[in-house]
Amino acid sequence: PGIKIRPPLIYIIGFLSAFILNIFYRIPMLGPPLSIVLALLAATPSAVLGLWSMLEFWRAKTNPLPHKPSSSLVIVGPYRVTRNPMYVSLALLYVSFGFLLSIAWAFVVLPAVIFIVNIYVIRREESYLESKFGEQYRAYKKQICRWL
Repeated sequence: PGIKIRPPLIYIIGFLSAFILNIFYRIPMLGPPLSIVLALLAATPSAVLGLWSMLEFWRAKTNPLPHKPSSSLVIVGPYRVTRNPMYVSLALLYVSFGFLLSIAWAFVVLPAVIFIVNIYVIRREESYLESKFGEQYRAYKKQICRWL
């Protein structure tokens, strides 16, 4: 696929940027207990979606890492709802930490993170999958949204 930077690193860099912005320009945010409840509400589906996605790759006996080749196209489980459940999972985890640490900047930076993931990772993955799986992947793309 030609992906050099692993997607979790993009989310981490984005979150660290928000953390640094928060140090210098704090934006008021919700406090506990509401921030903790919202963090859990984002973390729970993040964990379920992430683990379920990995399980489907394991069942298909293919590599889930975007910088390594795929041996089969996974279109079951959470992949029936979104083409990128692992990235949705990472976005939810990112949101969870934003609430947990009360960093409003995390929500300001998140669209840029998603934009970078779309351009740098997902477009490359889609091009790779289309060249590898052809019409099967093109048909899947027509049926299932990139995110949600």
